[in-house]
Amino acid sequence: MKITSIKTHLCHNAGHRYWIFTEIHTDEGITGVSEVGMNQEKTVATAIGSLAEYLLGKDPTRIEEHFEKLYRTGYWVGTIRCTAISAVEMALWDILGKSLGVPVYRLLGGPTRDQIAVYAHVVPEGEGTRSQKLAQGAKLMVERGYRAVKMDPFGRDYRRGVSDPHFPPYIKETEHFPNQVIDLACQDVGAVREAVGPNVDIMVDFHGKLSPANAIRLGETLEQFRLLFIEDPVPPENVDGLVLVSRALSTPVCAGERLVTVYGFRELLNKQAVAVINPDVTNVGGISEARKVAAMAKASYITVAPHNPNGPLATAASVHLAASIPNFLMLERRGLIEDVARADEVGSPPLQMQDGKLLLPTGPGWGVELNAEALARYANQEFSSEPL
Repeated sequence: MKITSIKTHLCHNAGHRYWIFTEIHTDEGITGVSEVGMNQEKTVATAIGSLAEYLLGKDPTRIEEHFEKLYRTGYWVGTIRCTAISAVEMALWDILGKSLGVPVYRLLGGPTRDQIAVYAHVVPEGEGTRSQKLAQGAKLMVERGYRAVKMDPFGRDYRRGVSDPHFPPYIKETEHFPNQVIDLACQDVGAVREAVGPNVDIMVDFHGKLSPANAIRLGETLEQFRLLFIEDPVPPENVDGLVLVSRALSTPVCAGERLVTVYGFRELLNKQAVAVINPDVTNVGGISEARKVAAMAKASYITVAPHNPNGPLATAASVHLAASIPNFLMLERRGLIEDVARADEVGSPPLQMQDGKLLLPTGPGWGVELNAEALARYANQEFSSEPL
């Protein structure tokens, strides 16, 4: 079996993000699919196409060899190239699963579990104050079946990607962090806790905006709400700053979504700077690299909550990852009704949720295919390699 062509579709989803879908075609009629896309989508799509020079004519089942050669021959490393490599690496796993007639998690030694716990984002809903709207948004997620939710304490609306006017439009870690912002964040998280009760897990994402000192200030005020974890309290460049926060708080700290490859996670894990890591399969280097990161974390008793504010194929791939590792905690999912509806339309058959958990797909490969008709409706731009 040989790779004959690579096609990439740039597709605007129902929210403010793009999904980048990649198809790798073979001479045996098997097509592998994948999804990536967090930022600089056109650049990423072009980077995926640039990998075709190496991949065309190759055996798609030699996944580890292709990852190493693509990573090493790139010379300049970084997120854009690793996202592009993730796209083709995951499509190759889909080809392998389809060629053998089994789900990818079977090839990875799984499943370790039959259902994958997920959490949803909280956005303002209904009328009232900001805190009341967030409380209503959290209750809505629970009514839809989620048993865990995540929120932004700085008034950012996950639906629109904009900030609440009561908060500073931009927070930088070295600038003044007023008490008013701490008080407002505490009110919002408190309202969500009251709305969902004591048995629904709540996570709070700082989005790497604070200094260690201010992250500790805010983190200490939120400890009363018994959070599952605080995500990205400080920027990712300084692991020692993250260590300061983790050591000061009793609430577990999570980080890692912006790191790529095992090398990016090495210092974070060696210093046990966090209790939870959240690698993203669409950026870290793909499924194999995410599993290697998870294995490194396991040795330090650190759990994995994959980052996944993504679409149908990335969610499916993350489910396969979660099903194949022993130290999985919970998977992120955009629970907004418009996002789920668009994902279910583009990816078929849609993943099924039961009691706050996604059921494992049973079909070969990812068990989810691209709906060509829906893709044609929503694709903004296509990038193709020259077929052999």
